[in-house]
Amino acid sequence: MRDSLTTLFRYWEQRRRVFASRDQLERFQEEQVRRLLRRVVPASDFTRERFGSLPWEEWQRIPVMDKPLLLQYFDRLNTGGISRDEAFALARLAERTRDFKPQLRGITVGLSSGTSGRQGIFLVSREERCRWAGTILAKMLPRGLLAGERVAFFLRAGGNLYETVRTRGLQFEFFDLMDEMERHLSRLKCLQPTILIGPPSLLVELSRLVSKGILTLPVVRVISVAEVLDPLDREVIESAFGQVLHQVYQATEGFLGATCSFGVLHLNEDLLIFEKESIEAGEGPFIPIITDLFRTTLPIIRYRLDDILVPRRAPCPCGSVLLALDRVDGRCDDVFYWPALEGAGWRRIYPDFIRKAVMEADAEVRDFRVRQLSPGEVELSIEGAATAFLRVSEALLALARRNQ
Repeated sequence: MRDSLTTLFRYWEQRRRVFASRDQLERFQEEQVRRLLRRVVPASDFTRERFGSLPWEEWQRIPVMDKPLLLQYFDRLNTGGISRDEAFALARLAERTRDFKPQLRGITVGLSSGTSGRQGIFLVSREERCRWAGTILAKMLPRGLLAGERVAFFLRAGGNLYETVRTRGLQFEFFDLMDEMERHLSRLKCLQPTILIGPPSLLVELSRLVSKGILTLPVVRVISVAEVLDPLDREVIESAFGQVLHQVYQATEGFLGATCSFGVLHLNEDLLIFEKESIEAGEGPFIPIITDLFRTTLPIIRYRLDDILVPRRAPCPCGSVLLALDRVDGRCDDVFYWPALEGAGWRRIYPDFIRKAVMEADAEVRDFRVRQLSPGEVELSIEGAATAFLRVSEALLALARRNQ
């Protein structure tokens, strides 16, 4: 009951939080940063040492942190007195038993999927769980909290964090991706969800069943989570369900972004500050350095993500002052490096160029994989005829020559 009331309060708080200008948003961020530091710096030895002699007002001058550093200093960074070893032990036990409810001293522990190459871990207090639940409900429920939505949520791991979104008038069912598809279909037919949430790979599989008439669902919103959303997958999902596909951009480090009513992905700048590490000149793709304004159990202050974000050039019709993205273009590790023909050095080829070359070479290709094995060797796998393979191969060779 207590969690439900706190979640409901955070829900209404988030619904009321609207910014009329960027100036108003930035004033809010600065006020929240001051509150965050007043709580975190005295309680986190590692954070206090990062500041050194710097005054708190100059927080953007402290060194940037990343996942290896967070894991290395985990014991002295978190404010819950939890060691990295005991956190990993509990989280891995939950993964093996598929029981994600146990906590450490009232704190929820979980593992990331490891898509960035190294598995991360998160700690979330009761208050942080309720804030997350209220916020995500406020941002992602199309018809409000009292519409009686039935939510089917597919994810690799469940737990206390996701169970917190259960409220009166909202039926929430977790679907374990480890289960067989036959069991998923049986449960979906019983639940008849109005909101379907899952990674794109799973949504594509369900979309094909919907297109064949095997599965019929009364969904009013489909939401992609956990994996990078490829334009080809978006097309398949939107075609099957006949609606705009929405997204939740989330990582171990926080609830980073969500789509508006127009399906445009906006960064949650009302929850985090995003500094931009530019990849190229101008207002192009960037790597985000984030500061979570509300997390204190495992503070995320000036943390460098491994994602490449591409800003939207045109204003979003929803009118939000929160930064709109064209897309999340994969991980930094997804960038190809090819040797330059003239002079020393390397040329970077971003995932969008690879994807565009494949799609323009053969519009019928629906599933493909391009993997760089070495500086001069690329592996291509596609679903399609041999002629399609040849056309795509030639397009990738042409791309290599243009970028050398």
